[in-house]
Order: sequence, then C-alpha cells, then structure tokens
Amino acid sequence: MPAISPDCGLGTAITFSSGFLARVQSIELSGIERAELESTTMASTGGAKTFLPADLYDPGEMSIEMQFDTDVAPPIGGATETVTITWPDAETWACSGFLKSFSVNAPVEEIMTATAVIKFTGAWTF
Repeated sequence: MPAISPDCGLGTAITFSSGFLARVQSIELSGIERAELESTTMASTGGAKTFLPADLYDPGEMSIEMQFDTDVAPPIGGATETVTITWPDAETWACSGFLKSFSVNAPVEEIMTATAVIKFTGAWTF
C-alpha cells in the first residue's frame, strides 16, 4: 500500500498518537464553548440580566472529511488519545480525544470518502 499523507493539501495536517492516518480533505473544528452563568439577583438594577463566564469550557469536537481506505481501520473502540492539528503556519493545537462516529460514502466510480467525528476531552494546548 502506498504511503498516505495526513495533509489536506493546504498545509493543515491531523495526526493521532495511535498512528491512525487518513488523507484529509477538510476539517471543521467546532464547539469550543464556555458557558455563561447568570448572576442576576433581586438587587440587580438597570433592567438587564447579568452574567459571569464559567470556569470550565467544553473543548468541542472536530469533523474530518477524508478519503476512505479499506486497509485502515478506524479506531472506533480505541482509547482517548492525543490528536494534533498542524496548521499551514506550522503552529500546532493538541487535545485528547476519541472517535465519536465514523461514516463512509462510497459512490460508484468516484473516490470513496469517510467522515470521522472526534470528541475532545480535557484542555487544549495551543
């Protein structure tokens, strides 16, 4: 089997500490979210609610569109592992995560693709 690159063609690469590898076509990083906590009290004035930022944030998840290779098994039952995103400017973001879902699209006479969703857990390293 020829070597494949995790690079999506624009210089962004995704690597997994388990060695799982795919030819990435695109990524969507969404859901890094910090909740707001309402702090309005009976003593509040001004006619508007007040809020404070939560101490913790949800590290979100990432959807990866990739070329599907039947020789590479998705780690759907695997443990949490380090997932690293290397951006075109060589900066990296890393977070622990696990494979939440994996789906395949295999149209006739076209390139088979797959979508993997990684759920992140714990703090990001930027």
